[in-house]
Amino acid sequence: MATGAVYRNQELCVQNIENDEQGLVSPNDLFAVAMRDISQVNLLHGIAGIQNLLLITRYRLFQAIGVSLWDLTFLCLRACVACNFHLRPMQRVPAFEEQMQRRVFWQCYGVDRYVSTTLGRPLGIADDDITVALPANLDDADLKDAQVLLPYASLDELVQNRNPSNTLTKMSLAISHFQLRQISSRAFRDFGRLRHVVTKHNHPSADDSGRKSVTIKTEVWKLYYNHLKEFLDWKSRSRQYQQKRIGSTSNDSSFLNDGRWIDLHFHQEQLFLICLSMKSTPAISEFIEPIDLIDELYDAGSNVITLYSELAGDAKVEPTAGRLYRVLTAGFSILYTIIMEFQTRSDGSTRKDGTPSLYKEPSPRGRLVECKAMLRLCTRTMSRMAEQVTSQQLIPKYVGYFDLLCREVLRVVSREGEVYSGRQLTATSANG
Repeated sequence: MATGAVYRNQELCVQNIENDEQGLVSPNDLFAVAMRDISQVNLLHGIAGIQNLLLITRYRLFQAIGVSLWDLTFLCLRACVACNFHLRPMQRVPAFEEQMQRRVFWQCYGVDRYVSTTLGRPLGIADDDITVALPANLDDADLKDAQVLLPYASLDELVQNRNPSNTLTKMSLAISHFQLRQISSRAFRDFGRLRHVVTKHNHPSADDSGRKSVTIKTEVWKLYYNHLKEFLDWKSRSRQYQQKRIGSTSNDSSFLNDGRWIDLHFHQEQLFLICLSMKSTPAISEFIEPIDLIDELYDAGSNVITLYSELAGDAKVEPTAGRLYRVLTAGFSILYTIIMEFQTRSDGSTRKDGTPSLYKEPSPRGRLVECKAMLRLCTRTMSRMAEQVTSQQLIPKYVGYFDLLCREVLRVVSREGEVYSGRQLTATSANG
């Protein structure tokens, strides 16, 4: 839509060429020109309308335009639901048109899941309400050729006759992304349901409290490991994309041949899953101790920070507010690790219910040194990314606030740690 608007407004290109030897048009100028004709553009009806709305939504991922990103994603999904794109077609639809309907819906779904889980907002549509299949793993040219040969075949029939499901096409990467969002969405849904059940039975009888506690603990661990296995399986399947380029001119080839992108997505979702498992709500905290997953939390957070730092350094990631938020979340995870380990050393190695913790305490000094180094890397990475997100005025301030918080936490932990070590030394001398 923005590109079309520029072609209809050639004066912008002429002015830009006069001011710029390369004749490059600013994305902000493209969007501004597109918005001049927004009243004439279909944004709500059919495939073309939803695609136009998706363009605005995707632009909003990178630039502030005065409209809530969550509101835009909600509008995208609402338009899809109005067109019944979330359901299997009740009547036969031409194969290519059905493919486009699937692609539009699942793109809206992917953006919605990313935004909702990042912001902690409700999902735009429940997974249980979706019956449409994922897009077919076929290139557009192959699909059109097959449709000419078999004009009355359905999309699924063409896929079965044309291409095995594990063949790499230009759609493979998008399908993999949609599958990852489905796993995250199921985890978000399942832990939400668990918290609802626990809250509902928050005051059991004295005879029943022990049994319910054991049941909930078991369910938390079951959900965590089941969804972690799904993420690991996704990571294993995605590795095949490193073995083959989609095309020498494809913009996706650098992504497909850099395993760090796959690792980054995996560790981001693992961190999200850990936070769901150890979320500090009254309903959950009495059933699963945060310290039980502290090693996993530290590993996932440090991997996210390291990978973002490497990719940003190689100019393979375009900074956005959402990506900065992911790095910030990983930094908070490292801070949380420091605080929880300090409390564990002070309080002992037992859980609230008196049972031994699953957490194995590392060398206090060694882990603290690692955490300090990781926090410095996190701050440098966010500062470097924030410099490029020029439209988000508050982001540099958040980076500064995070740095101040790190300094204060480390100051308190170091001071209290010296007091704790002195008490231990005094107790040892007295016993000796």
